[in-house]
Amino acid sequence: MLSVSHLFVSIGAAFSRLRVCATRRDCVIEACRSACARCATNKNGRSAAISPRDWTLLALAQSSSGSLQPLQLQKALCLLSEQLSLPLLQCDTFYDFTPNEYGPFSAAIYSDIEELASSGLVIVSHDGWPGRHFVLTREGREAAQQLPATIEPEAVRCLTAVLAWITSFELRELLQVDLATFPGCNLMR
Repeated sequence: MLSVSHLFVSIGAAFSRLRVCATRRDCVIEACRSACARCATNKNGRSAAISPRDWTLLALAQSSSGSLQPLQLQKALCLLSEQLSLPLLQCDTFYDFTPNEYGPFSAAIYSDIEELASSGLVIVSHDGWPGRHFVLTREGREAAQQLPATIEPEAVRCLTAVLAWITSFELRELLQVDLATFPGCNLMR
């Protein structure tokens, strides 16, 4: 059994460790701010806690129909990664894309879609032409509505512009579209 004096020593040690952690956190935040102008100008105090999976969910929510075909999602997220820096995406890492016969491809997007589907946020539909597409559920829409509050408004506007451009093409046209022809979000790295 612990005596009262042992208890106070344990509590004091815990607070001491807590102060060290807070100091390290402050040092990391300061290092980030000095290394990255985007972090320094973040007036809203938004954190860098957005995952690529969150961007996938937000892309579905920002699309006019609440659904996207795999090619549309792959090209939209690739284009977004070309338009925005990691600090503006608020991600430590983003999807890695490799060339594919249909355009840029990241298998991690499909893994994230599967996780979103197993969480009840997305339905993978195989109905009708042109094959499968990813549809946001009501729960997915509610989850996605919480995200813009934590994401830089410029980044959300860029995603909206990317999606409007990508979805303006018929699927057959989109196969041939060179992403370099995108007019841009004017938010380059």
